[in-house]
Amino acid sequence: MNKGRLWKAKEIKSGREIWQIFKKSRWCSLLLILAGYTLVSGFTIGCPIRYITGFSCPGCGMTRAFWSLFHGNIQAAFSYHPLFFLVPVLFYSIYQVEEKEKNSSRLRFMEGKGLLFLCIILFFSVWIFRMIKGDSILVPDFEKSLIYSIKNVVIKVMEML
Repeated sequence: MNKGRLWKAKEIKSGREIWQIFKKSRWCSLLLILAGYTLVSGFTIGCPIRYITGFSCPGCGMTRAFWSLFHGNIQAAFSYHPLFFLVPVLFYSIYQVEEKEKNSSRLRFMEGKGLLFLCIILFFSVWIFRMIKGDSILVPDFEKSLIYSIKNVVIKVMEML
């Protein structure tokens, strides 16, 4: 008996078994990614996408929208991101797509994919509209981005050579 282990290692025979293990932990992984993103964006550099590129992503303002909602300020929540209420719909659509794999229900799969596609189209449409309109939350600032800083360093190094 192996006293050092609490569990016995199982020999994985195929890629299908690896995929099954990944599917079981997918929701936990998603929650860990969201928690990590919240910690990084809340306590350090702000939005990682904006920090790297200088441009806001289609979900910009979502965290502030939920904070406003949790504080009871629904009007501010809609002003930060008008589609914040669709986040549960996104999770539901991902759930529907996964249920198709379990039950082989083509209808459930199409419903999930359709909802997911519709949400993505809505998010990008609202993002483009807000950028064109000049929304104060989506102000691009390329000069403060990481890409711009790296570009400047590369140019200075090239000039020195």
